[in-house]
Amino acid sequence: PDTSLCIGQNWILDAGNPGAQYLWNNAATSQTITVTNDSTYSVVVTDANACVQRDSILVTFDPLPVIPISDATVCVSDTVVLDAGNPGSSYVWSTNETTQSIEVMVNSGVYSVVVTTPTICIDSADVQITFIPFPVVDLGPDTALCDTEQITLDAGNPGETFQWWDGSTSQTVTL
Repeated sequence: PDTSLCIGQNWILDAGNPGAQYLWNNAATSQTITVTNDSTYSVVVTDANACVQRDSILVTFDPLPVIPISDATVCVSDTVVLDAGNPGSSYVWSTNETTQSIEVMVNSGVYSVVVTTPTICIDSADVQITFIPFPVVDLGPDTALCDTEQITLDAGNPGETFQWWDGSTSQTVTL
């Protein structure tokens, strides 16, 4: 019977009848051939009595699921939605959830999913989700200044980006 396989699988067609002569439509003359492409494969088998038998089979290769997830680094208050795509497939996540998409909150780590398509083609993907804490900003205690006094506020966190109320973007601002 005709058959479907998944891309990446090899399948061996066996014409049986050991000791006979074989001629496949791809010019092979062995009892077995390995198929890796969509095609109709035909064979002519001639036994020792010159009896001839013909057979053919249509072999198609279905695609593996494409899993569109990627690593993410987000703030600790954010939620990451991981969607494995491939509607109509079945899913098993490393969290034991079995839905197409899951929500990830707070816990950094590697999340994995195995996707099985309706044609039983299976693939998996891993994704690293990293939750980073908010920067700690302490501008010091409230301070009262006279009109001529200045104070420099330092947001700390060297190497980060800054945005002050006046539009300046340095780590410090002088008032």
